[in-house]
Amino acid sequence: MSKSTFRIVLFLSILVRGVLGFLPGYGPDIVQMKSWALMSAKEGMSSVFDTTTYDYPPLFILLVRPIGEAYLGMHPEIANASVRRGDGDVLVFRTSEGVTFRHPTPRTLAHSPRPMRPLPGDRLFTFLIKFPALLFDFVIAAALYWLVAFRASWGLERRMLESGRVAAVLWLCNPAVLWDTAYWGLPDSIHSAFALLAVGIAGSVLDGSALDGSAPVGSEEGRARSEPSARLWFLAGGALAAGVLMKPLAAPLVPLLVWAAVWGGARLRAVFALAFGAAIVALALYLPFAFAGVGATALRRLFSDLDVMPYTSVNAHNLWWWFGSWRNANDPLLFGVSARTVGLSTFLVLVTILLGSRSISRTRHSAAAPASSLDRARGHLESAQRGSDGTSTADLALLAASISAVFFFISTHMHENHLFMVLPFLTALAGRGARFRWLLIAASLGLLSNLALHDPNLGMPASANAPLTRWVSVASQISTAWIGATVGLLFLTSLRSIGRDLVGRGSFHPEL
Repeated sequence: MSKSTFRIVLFLSILVRGVLGFLPGYGPDIVQMKSWALMSAKEGMSSVFDTTTYDYPPLFILLVRPIGEAYLGMHPEIANASVRRGDGDVLVFRTSEGVTFRHPTPRTLAHSPRPMRPLPGDRLFTFLIKFPALLFDFVIAAALYWLVAFRASWGLERRMLESGRVAAVLWLCNPAVLWDTAYWGLPDSIHSAFALLAVGIAGSVLDGSALDGSAPVGSEEGRARSEPSARLWFLAGGALAAGVLMKPLAAPLVPLLVWAAVWGGARLRAVFALAFGAAIVALALYLPFAFAGVGATALRRLFSDLDVMPYTSVNAHNLWWWFGSWRNANDPLLFGVSARTVGLSTFLVLVTILLGSRSISRTRHSAAAPASSLDRARGHLESAQRGSDGTSTADLALLAASISAVFFFISTHMHENHLFMVLPFLTALAGRGARFRWLLIAASLGLLSNLALHDPNLGMPASANAPLTRWVSVASQISTAWIGATVGLLFLTSLRSIGRDLVGRGSFHPEL
């Protein structure tokens, strides 16, 4: 893709997101996020857990509070009004002049015995509350550009700027991405961006070359960068911690990065760097809450809020949709064991199989590798001269996609949008072959169907009390089967290393 074409597509993607950003979005979540932004800005961080239904880890409120402050700065009548909280996140503002504003706007506003006005500039406020998700869409696009153009995640033959632009465009023009972030306004791109960066950085270390590929072969810098770098493991740990503390959906990737650090050569040093990076980021994110006097509350809520909606499936078309959605996941299901325990146990078994099979494969390959130091040195030199082929980066992305997809399909408490994090990793692999392109298409269609079939703006059922029409029920079953088949195929594909076919062909291919 030429630079001029890319600029045109980039401009159009910004324009489309700008238009979609002003639409109402997914009503319940948009209302919540606006209330969180307003109350944290109006009454401070210390009140966010008492005055709202905030149930996210700490990062998100740090992102939306400045938006609330900006909105109050544009509308001093709201900033100076007294506020009363109703059910859930309903907020009523009353000015000194006796004017009453209500958020969200009641449907019977005109016929209310006490006329209430909608929030001034509410459509702009909607766009602003969606802005973090829109911004991180472009962070993911930039990360994909880097992974493909500089880290060769699409393979050495496609390690070029043109391929990086194609990867970015694939992401920015994906209808499922546009629906989730620009139209609905959900913040899934934020934790997904941090997870992608963490995996990309870890893969760069395992591929054994500089992040930018600029270190000359044979130089001291080149030799230093060819070894596992504690500094990069530190960055990977910090990025993953930011993702987890934005949304716990990134947490299943923690075992993957620890496993990669152990098998990457540095072992304890790399694991320590990962943990240290994660600890520093966690400390930085919790400091504002500690200064506000609610540090202990924020830390406690990180775990207790995981069970805020303790249902088998919260409109997620996964395994539990077949067994019955919106049921209490903590109730006994099988021999007194809850659905939640069954789901998590099965997930852990599958991840153990996945990483265990890769570990055995790697051990066998290491045992069969040439023992001569001269052969190893010749292999390293050949790899350095031609550049990294991105095998380890692509392998880690494949494992991350599979783990995320399995977690969505097997675990309880999943929502209709929680398949989102699979898409960046599959986009980072799309140029590796037809199977990866089809997996990206299949996962995108699965997410899109799951979102569309529960879109309240389209009159679709979006809560436990909303009955399913016959055609929606049939469509959701088809969607669930489609997603299940996609997850199954992705898991089987990830059992085999991307670079496994290259072993024994006379070239050195650093792999997991």
